[in-house]
Amino acid sequence: MYSQPDGATSWERHATGVLGPDEPKQPEFDAAAWPPAGAEPLDLNGFYADLADSGHGYGPAFQGLTAAYQLGDEVFVEAVFPGDGEDRVTECAAYGLHPALFD
Repeated sequence: MYSQPDGATSWERHATGVLGPDEPKQPEFDAAAWPPAGAEPLDLNGFYADLADSGHGYGPAFQGLTAAYQLGDEVFVEAVFPGDGEDRVTECAAYGLHPALFD
């Protein structure tokens, strides 16, 4: 995934990916237990402020991270689409996965 600010002459890469087989990989943890057993909670205090300080500002719609846990090299998160009521439902329904949650 790349982006390019208005007026810029080069693209910035944000992510890469690989397509995999048709069969999804099964999680290596009990998906029925949340958070995963043994995962340690991460402190999110100041998370978005720290991102903004490093040049990665997120608008209100993209600040839905509510909890994060680390288990080895993996990080598991809880995220919600900001807002409330019918407006949130209507906006989210237009997507398979809303970009704010995908981010």
